Order: sequence, then C-alpha cells, then structure tokens
Amino acid sequence: MNKLLLFSNRLLVSRIINFALILAIVFLAGCASRRLVPLPDGGLIDPELQSATKTENGVTIRVQASAWDGTPSNLGSYVTSLYLEIQNDTTSTLTLGYEDLVLYDENRTQYTALTPEIVVKILQAAYQGTYVFSPFFSFYGSVFIGSGFFSYYPYYYPFYPWWDYPVYYQVPLDDVFNQALMPGLINPNAKLQGFIYFVKIPSKVNRVTLEIGYKIQGDPESHKLSFPFVIEKSRK
Repeated sequence: MNKLLLFSNRLLVSRIINFALILAIVFLAGCASRRLVPLPDGGLIDPELQSATKTENGVTIRVQASAWDGTPSNLGSYVTSLYLEIQNDTTSTLTLGYEDLVLYDENRTQYTALTPEIVVKILQAAYQGTYVFSPFFSFYGSVFIGSGFFSYYPYYYPFYPWWDYPVYYQVPLDDVFNQALMPGLINPNAKLQGFIYFVKIPSKVNRVTLEIGYKIQGDPESHKLSFPFVIEKSRK
C-alpha cells in the first residue's frame, strides 16, 4: 500500500510539473505575439486605440487593430482580425463586398478577406486533437479544446490517481459570426461595422496595407481607401 501511495505521489508531482510547463509555453506564446500598428498616411491616427481614420467623398472609414475581445480570446494565433467602421454621410447608397477588402504585404502578396465560415473551419482544424492534461486526479482527466458548446462526461468514477477520464471542454465560436462585418449595402446616413478576417500574416512580413474599395450609387467610378500598418512584437 505504501508503494502504491508513493507511486501515486510521484505521478501527481510529474503531472503538475508537466501542466505548469504547458501553461508557461502558452503564456510565453501570448507574450511574444505580433500586433499591427497604424502608420500616418494622410489620416487621423489614434495611438491608444491603434486605429486609423480617413474621410473621402462623404465616406468615413475607421480601421482598428488589436481590437478583438471575443471568444476565442486567442483568435490572433490563427487569423488576423481588424475592426472596421464605415460611415456613409452621403445621400447615396454604398456597396462593398468581400472582394473589396484586400490586405497586401510589402512584397504585394495579396490576402483576401475570409468569411466567418472559413474562420470557424480554421479554428476547428486547429483545435482538433488539442489536449491539456489536468494534474488534479479525481474523475477529471484530460481536457480537450474543441469548437461548439460546453459538454462533459457526467460520470463519477472511483478515485484512482493513475487513471485518466476524458472531460471535453469545447470553445463556443458564435462571436466569430456575431461580431463579423457583413459586406453589402450601406444606406445614406448609416454605418456598417464589425470585424474582418484574413489568414495569419507570416512572421517574415513587416508591413501590410489594407485596401477598402466601395462604390457610390450613381457614380460609375470605384473608390478606394488604403490603411498601412507596421507589424511589431507585442509583449503583454
């Protein structure tokens, strides 16, 4: 019995150390994240909000980086998100689509805006098979991070410290849809706002420029505003 207790204690210590290492890796990854910082380019820069605003032909567009506060909180580890506000102060209707939202890096590599459906698929693929092992040994064993709703195994097992019973905690992804900007028509004196998504920018890229195109009803010409950003390392 003493040998069994000694083995259980050693296993407990080992699991706690492994769990602490996992948390440290996750924490350090978050601390070394990259952020987009708007550059002066004829618009109004708000350094506190990391936003840039431009007005042209009665249309005001504001772009804000590092604005995501929804679920999942680590969305920036998988995609690039930007918060967009488009204010139509004209007497005509504006139109824009996903094809009008384009990101370019310094090499003019093009990144087209992703729909919320594609973002959810990226997150589901990233979360699939990701496990974190709990150091607390009752009937709770490994934790799975997935997508969908919260669920768990409501079964009570006897206390065996060397056994793992799976408990699955799944991350809701509703915010990806609910907080997304939905391109389309913008009526006179109306505002369209929400997040737009792009693939995660490669680490070798240092600058990007967001180009937003739109059309004014009755005007045969297409209009475009650009917002340059520099990519910096952010330690939070």
